[in-house]
Amino acid sequence: MGKATIFFLVSYLFVLTASLYACLAGFLTKGHSLMESAASGVGFAIGALSLYSVCVRAHEVTHTVR
Repeated sequence: MGKATIFFLVSYLFVLTASLYACLAGFLTKGHSLMESAASGVGFAIGALSLYSVCVRAHEVTHTVR
């Protein structure tokens, strides 16, 4: 189970990084519309907040178990 969790985490971080890159590239170049860039930024923010939430809950569980 540990290998699957690490694979999921690495792939999730890759998707978050790609979303942030798309957002910033869209703002810096004129090729993308503002709506696409904003959607990429919102997707990154939602993904980062969900990852943060999972990490906080995992920390609370490990603290409770000890």
